[in-house]
Amino acid sequence: MVQKSEYPTHVLDHMATTVLLLDQNLHLLYTNPAGEFLLSSSVKKCIGLHLKEIIAGPDEFYEVLERALHTGRPFMEQAIKLELYGPNKIAVDCSVTAIEEPNRESQIVVELVNRSQTSENHAR
Repeated sequence: MVQKSEYPTHVLDHMATTVLLLDQNLHLLYTNPAGEFLLSSSVKKCIGLHLKEIIAGPDEFYEVLERALHTGRPFMEQAIKLELYGPNKIAVDCSVTAIEEPNRESQIVVELVNRSQTSENHAR
């Protein structure tokens, strides 16, 4: 039986959507298996890295993340073209939610849906 404290991770591990948890300095704290697949890298290699060491851009993507951190408001952007290190460029829909709790540093949850995978699934 899954323990109550394991539910969030257990659920996130089975999602097709990439979930990234970042600290207030945009260092990666967590990603689910869909994130590992999207980033073509293991959690062990990515945890603690600044997101710019994993995703090259564009600047608009990082502006959305910073806005969420500074305002505490969620943001959604569609069809952002991300440049992953290596030859990969992908278009994603992005949802960013700030997490603010008393006596803790701010964090943000970034959800990414790979549009090319979505359009492939609809074409079938």
